[in-house]
Amino acid sequence: MASAENVLAALGTPMYVVAAVMCWLGVALHVRRLLVGRRSTGAIAMLCAFVFKSVTFTLAVPAVYVFVDRVVELPNISRLILNVSGGVLWTGSTLIAFSFWEIGGSPRRASVWTYVTVAGVGAIAMTVLWANCRRVEVASAFPVGGALSPAIIGYLTMYILVLSIGLRQMLVNCTAGQQLPFRPNVRVGLRITAFGARTYLLFCAIRATSILLAVLGVNVSVLQLTTAPLTALAVSVMVIGLSAMAWTPVSGRVSERARRNREYRHLRRLWRDLCDVDDGIRLTPHGSVVGDRGFRLYRRAIEVQDGLMAMVPAELARALATCAASGDSGRAARELAAAIDERLRPSRPSTPPSEPVGLSLHAPSVADISWLAVVGREYRHLTSSGRMLSRIA
Repeated sequence: MASAENVLAALGTPMYVVAAVMCWLGVALHVRRLLVGRRSTGAIAMLCAFVFKSVTFTLAVPAVYVFVDRVVELPNISRLILNVSGGVLWTGSTLIAFSFWEIGGSPRRASVWTYVTVAGVGAIAMTVLWANCRRVEVASAFPVGGALSPAIIGYLTMYILVLSIGLRQMLVNCTAGQQLPFRPNVRVGLRITAFGARTYLLFCAIRATSILLAVLGVNVSVLQLTTAPLTALAVSVMVIGLSAMAWTPVSGRVSERARRNREYRHLRRLWRDLCDVDDGIRLTPHGSVVGDRGFRLYRRAIEVQDGLMAMVPAELARALATCAASGDSGRAARELAAAIDERLRPSRPSTPPSEPVGLSLHAPSVADISWLAVVGREYRHLTSSGRMLSRIA
């Protein structure tokens, strides 16, 4: 049992540090979103929520907690700040942000004022109760046994009550929001947030149970030690979910850039070999670099398409027909790559291009470029294996 307690206690500080880093990253993402986008009230409220939670987990780190108390010279002021910031103000700000995310019509003003009132009353009540708590009680995250004063019971109950009510409302909003015509990234974010809210509600249940058992004189230290990893996990998940609108465009751009780079590399060998046969397919002089990677990929796809039309028009037409008839673009790409390899392999005698066909090609779309990249990848595999076999022979 002692070893389990030691392990759980040791996990507390690192997980608080991880949660604090996640929250501050969320703050940075939302600040960036406000700077480059429209400054809506809902976005500002969500930024405030992330700031409150970031302060909470930063103060939860023991070294920071002790440092702030020493600087302010008011014992355990950090406990009040992190409980009010992370429990009451964070809950109110998040619910206000949800209210401004309503689709159709104006946001629910009555709900906004309700959340502001609850957060304000909760913060004031917790401050008054904190001022009347014994210092030794406030110094602990939550009671670990022994006699409890009415002030600390009220303080802890207020914290759990406001937080659990707010989390339940967030869960309701997330569940309802998944049925609304939000963008896919927002619906995914709501789904992730709902999972985090359920985990956070489990944290609240454990805290409430620990308060009740402590009032009855039961030692609940082991039960409470499980809450540090639980709350860090719950908040980290909610940070990811609530930041969906901020991080998904960034991740989408990163993913798109990676896709372009990958397809550009896949086309490299095929494009080079086609240019060796017919340098006239180049749209720009050799060695020149024009445009960004997206433009260069588009230009390379056109050059490859022109080279294939000149070299293997019949095979290209057959591959396109296979794609249209069966939808098996992978098999069509492999067959076309094999035909190109057969035509361009140095060990083969020079053969004229296949008979032209009545095939007209439009400017390549994103899907066309992706398919040509698959052809280029298959061609690279064929030529690489062919060269390896020739070395062995």
